[in-house]
Amino acid sequence: MKEDAVLAWLTNIESMELPDEIEEVNAKVLESLIDETEYVAVLFYKNDSVSEEVLKDLEEIDDDADKSGISFVKISDEVLALEFGLETLPALLYYRNKVPLLYDGNLHDEKLVLNWLEAHKDLDADVIEDISSNILPALIDNTTFLAVLFYDKNDEKSQTTLLELEAIDDDASKHGIPFVKISDLEVAADYGITELPELVYFEKKIPNFYQGDLSNEEEVLNWLIHQKESDEIEDVTNKVLAQMIKTSDFLAVLFYDSVSNASQTITEELERIDDDCDQHGIPLVKIDDSQLESLYGIKNPPALAFYKKQVPKFYTGDLANEEQVLQWLVEQMNVEEIEDVSSAVLQQMIKNTDFLSILFYSKNDVKSQKVIKELENIDDEADERNLPFVKIADEELAKSYGIEDELPILLYFEKQIPSLYRGDLMNEEEVLKWLVHQMSSDEIEEVTDKLLLAMVKKHDQVAVLFYDATSDSHVIHELEKIDDEADQQGIVFLKTSDLAAAEKFGIEYLPALVFFYDGMPNIYPGDIKDEDEVLEWLITQLTKDEIEDVTEKMLLYLVDSSPNLAALFYDEDAAVSAVVMKELENIDDELSEQGIPFVKISDYSLAKQFGLNDELPILVYFENKIPSVYEEESEQDNFIWLQDDAPPHWNLSVCDWLNISVPNQWIGRKTPHDKACFAWPPRSPHLMICAFYLWGFIKDCVYVPPLPADFPDLRHQIEAAVARITSDSLNKVWDELAYRLNVCHVTNGAHIEHS
Repeated sequence: MKEDAVLAWLTNIESMELPDEIEEVNAKVLESLIDETEYVAVLFYKNDSVSEEVLKDLEEIDDDADKSGISFVKISDEVLALEFGLETLPALLYYRNKVPLLYDGNLHDEKLVLNWLEAHKDLDADVIEDISSNILPALIDNTTFLAVLFYDKNDEKSQTTLLELEAIDDDASKHGIPFVKISDLEVAADYGITELPELVYFEKKIPNFYQGDLSNEEEVLNWLIHQKESDEIEDVTNKVLAQMIKTSDFLAVLFYDSVSNASQTITEELERIDDDCDQHGIPLVKIDDSQLESLYGIKNPPALAFYKKQVPKFYTGDLANEEQVLQWLVEQMNVEEIEDVSSAVLQQMIKNTDFLSILFYSKNDVKSQKVIKELENIDDEADERNLPFVKIADEELAKSYGIEDELPILLYFEKQIPSLYRGDLMNEEEVLKWLVHQMSSDEIEEVTDKLLLAMVKKHDQVAVLFYDATSDSHVIHELEKIDDEADQQGIVFLKTSDLAAAEKFGIEYLPALVFFYDGMPNIYPGDIKDEDEVLEWLITQLTKDEIEDVTEKMLLYLVDSSPNLAALFYDEDAAVSAVVMKELENIDDELSEQGIPFVKISDYSLAKQFGLNDELPILVYFENKIPSVYEEESEQDNFIWLQDDAPPHWNLSVCDWLNISVPNQWIGRKTPHDKACFAWPPRSPHLMICAFYLWGFIKDCVYVPPLPADFPDLRHQIEAAVARITSDSLNKVWDELAYRLNVCHVTNGAHIEHS
């Protein structure tokens, strides 16, 4: 017996026909039917009384639909229904040339359904079908070739483009390319589309953006046909890549440099295995993005990464040997181990992955190895739940998240918010149970004192509930109602019952809510049990232009933890303080842009502790904990702007600030972007004292055996080195600066490579 013939018979809709019943199909048969049949009506149902009644009604029109050339089938597959964006069953999808249309009428009225099917069968062939945001993902997933026009139905340019492209809708269909349109700005934004209309061609889920003139329909058609027939590896954008990583079980990505001969050679080699990758279910794409490469720690492109359930692994072999590359890619599909990642890769995963489990471990530790072996038993279960699981041996990175306990330690991240597992890591079933609970719960994340400080440093907007674990459960319950809304506003919401954390910020009474904006704490003054008022207050904090009021302990914490800080000591009962505060609030945002937190405090006794005995208000600037009191400056005072002129340090945001503040009054590269008064060539002689003297002097003093043992030791040795600078040395520095300026003058500002 020939198995191919048996399979063909089993998947043939005609062999499955039963009298007076809508034919039942499975996912495989449905896919084949949609691919091969012009008109297909599909009822997605479940085993309940409502579906039974609808089925009974619709079976009355099964034969009539068949006479009209419409195949009518049913499928009981709730997972597949969700993939098609169908959350409520029963639901009817109508496929015409592979393009689905959702029926939104009364399913119990079979005559109405039949009329709708027949009416929509004879739609104008030159009309591009409009689809919903629910249908598009399923269409992309289940259609090999697809053209999608993202448009704005209220935009004249979009409407004009539609008229042009509807002239080639039928031609695209003849070449096996369904053509649809969608007017949904959010979906467009998911693909990094900011200007509409935009045409995107999908092949095996991989998007390719049309760069030409959309009003030239012949060019568009030729481009679509070329895309279908070509064997090139698709180029993707950063935004599209992020989405593909999130939605693909397997993905191969070539990071390359389009102007590099080596990259071009490797690209040509790997294009030979593009079809093979497709056959194994591995989409292969390429991206030219130096910034992204830098974030991943890629120093010399090309580099190839394989993503399995969002977890990347980089190929270390010869990229020119495409057969070995293919073999390696296929092998990675079946590797069952927790992937080891670098610090750079992990930082990207935390930033771009909704859910993530990380095991921080020690390479040479026996306990770590035992834990890894146990947890690899649940790696597949985590994959099935779309929870990437990785491991990293990096104690410094662990410390940056406030982890100073002995490794191994398990952290679960949800939208960049970490939770610490406190149970037995050798009990993999308990670990899995905890991870699943974390993914499904809507609780505000609990953090330790050190983890809280790490999150405040890493995130601009953090709301923290300080509470008493024995008595404040009702408050937690109320605030958990607004956790999702806070998240939509970009606010990280945490809770802690760690008394050391509360004491650090001078919180004496629990519960208390503190909002940190750019590291600046602000205590909520209202009723903490009224979640709506709390949410309104949090949102207000994002836009208000007031200088934050802090407590004594908050100020001391900020002085200790901030390299730069401006603090206004004021008298809340004095009119002059109110006037000064109002004036200074005009520069609060500008200081924030410069990375200088600005706070205020009404505490005369604390002012005295800092030696401030004059009448308030007094403005103090702290630099590395050292205070300087602001004094009125005359108009003749000079200000000097210093910026390192090395190419990596040349920053567009600084140029923007200078363009606005002192246009045509500063020295720069003289690019089209900046408004410098004249050009200063890159790598011309340093005119910064720090660059040509101080850094080198400190390195010579510090980096000699024995080397610093840890960060505090390094800091101590740097401070000691600075203290050794003599007045003689400083005089020589000024002489050197004068010499460099003279050289620039003599050479008329020409480029000097070896100064």
